[in-house]
Amino acid sequence: MKKGNAAKNLRAYISEHQISIPDIVSNTGVAKNKLQQTSKEDLNATEFLEICYFLKVDPRSFISDESAIS
Repeated sequence: MKKGNAAKNLRAYISEHQISIPDIVSNTGVAKNKLQQTSKEDLNATEFLEICYFLKVDPRSFISDESAIS
């Protein structure tokens, strides 16, 4: 996994897996502009978890080893 924040890694996952942003928006209520790869806006914890739940992906998979809290 690339070093970076979890939201950035989640956006990359969405892009790499060609997941429909409109589908995520309609199912989670998260603003479209927060999901685009070029977004400078951060996702709050609730938004991040809602997207992970919708995608059926463990949120921990977007945390790089370098940023993990010991």
